[in-house]
Amino acid sequence: MSGKKTVQIFCRGSQAEHVGSWACILDFQGHRKELSGHMAEGTGERMLLMAVISGIGALKEPCHVILQVEKEEERERLSGGIRQPAMQKENQDLWMILRIQGRKHDLEVACTRDADTLSQLQALLGAAEGEYLDINRPRDEDALIQEFTDGKQTD
Repeated sequence: MSGKKTVQIFCRGSQAEHVGSWACILDFQGHRKELSGHMAEGTGERMLLMAVISGIGALKEPCHVILQVEKEEERERLSGGIRQPAMQKENQDLWMILRIQGRKHDLEVACTRDADTLSQLQALLGAAEGEYLDINRPRDEDALIQEFTDGKQTD
């Protein structure tokens, strides 16, 4: 192994009710950083790739990166996609970004069984999904005016 720092990135992606959400936790020697996000119409695989890309993108220097996923199928798919991104038929835009980002890092993929971390990831996914639903909830004009003026009268 090179003299690079080893960072673990725990990744999850989810899709439910036309909402895709992703989350990752970067762990370097016990120091953790949480990232999450959402988008409309994202598939589970697309959201997992977003988690991986976001986690790797947050690194400030080349590292030995251990991508930790929950399921063996995800590990196999990510490992194969990292080795041969051209073979991936779906989400080619994200595989290309991952390939470009991954060039400066040593990447490996593993399955995590850390129940606490998986629980934290699930909470982050739930928060991201809730944020998306809140941002996109239907509102009437009076409610919008109330929200943006904090109830102050406007002329």
